[in-house]
Amino acid sequence: MMEGLEVNLGGFVRGDGHSVQTDGDGIIAVAPGAGFGLGFGSGITFADAQLPRLRTTGALAIGADRAASLGVAVHAIAAGAGGGRAEWQWDLGTQIPPARSVAFGAVLEQLGSNVSPATARVGLSVRPLDELLTVGLDARLIPGSRNLVSSDYEKLAVVPGAVVRLDLGGLAFTVGANVTNLGFVAAGPPNLEVLGTIEINGGHIGLDATGGAGRAQ
Repeated sequence: MMEGLEVNLGGFVRGDGHSVQTDGDGIIAVAPGAGFGLGFGSGITFADAQLPRLRTTGALAIGADRAASLGVAVHAIAAGAGGGRAEWQWDLGTQIPPARSVAFGAVLEQLGSNVSPATARVGLSVRPLDELLTVGLDARLIPGSRNLVSSDYEKLAVVPGAVVRLDLGGLAFTVGANVTNLGFVAAGPPNLEVLGTIEINGGHIGLDATGGAGRAQ
């Protein structure tokens, strides 16, 4: 018997004053049993001076609520205009909650990418007011090259981030920020990006909209 079903539709717009990127996503999450979840999604990205990119995602998560969990996701990314073969990428993640109000997480992203190096992300979240308020900190580590033996591989870029989420039940607000272009060898000045999200959750159907802006320091 199916224990849970959730459908989410989302939109995202990001601009830095010079270029704009727009994303649209649809996600279906199914919980066929306790401690077991499946996810399916599709999305499209529009960026200035680039062809639209289609994304199809499948995900599997194992772990009881508020217990240690593991997850894997596979993405197929292809040009929206057709032609060419899809690029396949993998994400592997885990979350460990040492206490009810604290959780640690780590994920490897873009495994198998033919364009970008695989990245690592680590984070910490705290819920001082249970589900009402969540505060999170994370950092993403981006190697300078896809080639493990390249001298550029060790030229890591670090992307620190912070997020605050206020959950009022059927309505939630999230504000986050990160700083890009930090590293041992930076290509330019650091760039601050701020994002805001409004989520409407009707139990099994949700809608979210995200907007953001970036500014070079």
